[in-house]
Amino acid sequence: VRYPRENDADEKRLAEELLKAAQLDPVAAAQAVLALEGKHGARRDMLWAKQGHAPLATALVHLAAIAAASLQPLAGGNVAEAAGRYAESGWRVDAAARAAMAVAQQAELEQPIYAVLEALYRRWLEKQAESFQALVKQGGYPHWSLPEVSDGTVILFVDGLRFDLARELEDNIAADGDLSLTLEPGFT
Repeated sequence: VRYPRENDADEKRLAEELLKAAQLDPVAAAQAVLALEGKHGARRDMLWAKQGHAPLATALVHLAAIAAASLQPLAGGNVAEAAGRYAESGWRVDAAARAAMAVAQQAELEQPIYAVLEALYRRWLEKQAESFQALVKQGGYPHWSLPEVSDGTVILFVDGLRFDLARELEDNIAADGDLSLTLEPGFT
């Protein structure tokens, strides 16, 4: 895309395509979003995106991460294993949704982004919650006790719904270099 008008037309087309994708059944919607990422993803490396003129192409990487996660089958196991999987990788879906929402601050971006979030992210959340509830019903809710900690250690409780923010905090602390943070899923 060499010209601003071409980029603007691509953004408008992407908005329409995202709205259409959101109307499909969940699997087809996810596949459509992944196809759009393949078609529009390269625009994020272009001048217009770097100048902030391709926000939907920017949001698309996050929507595609949600789409990919929504296509993954739920793993079995028990509650502790499910919590471990979320702590390992599931939190990235919440982070992707938050990043997509951050892009949707302008009125014209809100509808296509939120339509896809409704179609894919909400369904992903529901699947995760229902699966976790079934695991709790089957095996009970495990109890967790505070591990032994050395002097100078700070314990910070983070609700699992915001584990994405805890990971962001972990990255920021690691970048500082003077402190370290270890995150572990736990139950109380």
